[in-house]
Amino acid sequence: MRKGESCKTAFWDKVEMYRQQKNLTYRAIARTMGKAETTVSSMRQFGTEPRISDGIRLADALGVDVRELAE
Repeated sequence: MRKGESCKTAFWDKVEMYRQQKNLTYRAIARTMGKAETTVSSMRQFGTEPRISDGIRLADALGVDVRELAE
């Protein structure tokens, strides 16, 4: 495991948990964020943490406070 990998996994695990709770697709989330579905999919697939602005948009799309994803 590379440095920081567990944090990235935890971030996307939280995104996935909220996504399922809200019954949202990644397509719907990407659309709400104003991003291409492939962009969000790539970030998720590679475990990349989004820029702060995208993290805020992602949290908004999920209907949660950005701090919920960052903790």
